[in-house]
Amino acid sequence: MQPQTVPESQKFSPYFIFYVIVTMQVGIGLLDFEKHVAKFAGYDGWQAVILSGLTTNVVMWLMIKQLEMVQGDFCDIHWSVFGKRVGSLLNILFAIYYLWYAITVLRNYIEIVQVWMFPDLSTFWFASGYLLLCIYIILGGIRTLVGISFFAFTLPFYIIFIQGFTIPFADF
Repeated sequence: MQPQTVPESQKFSPYFIFYVIVTMQVGIGLLDFEKHVAKFAGYDGWQAVILSGLTTNVVMWLMIKQLEMVQGDFCDIHWSVFGKRVGSLLNILFAIYYLWYAITVLRNYIEIVQVWMFPDLSTFWFASGYLLLCIYIILGGIRTLVGISFFAFTLPFYIIFIQGFTIPFADF
């Protein structure tokens, strides 16, 4: 069996893998996670952040081991552990969960734009435009996704400079 050759349009530098991983893991929660941690855990919330990071790494390691045993994807794990019917039901439930999660993230993005910039912005029209942009990026292929991940990582660094202007007014 000969190895498959990947078309040039689907290749990208390994350097960009970092940006893809970071932008997949860090999203809208970066803008307000401090508020939620301080609200529920108080000002000793740093311990909860470290514990959740370690727990996430353990769960990811377990998932990778399961994927190696099954030689497939997430759906194959469900089918091999729970059977065809119950596994398919679990796969449908996960699809509904991820759809709900995507809608929640989209709504949070719209809320941030409405609060920070355009309070009278129509939710429907912004969501429609944003989803059309997402479809355009996805249909552009892997290189377009990697490019968007790179810019999504590097462009928000202006927030650091904006927060730096507030330091003289801080009450330490």
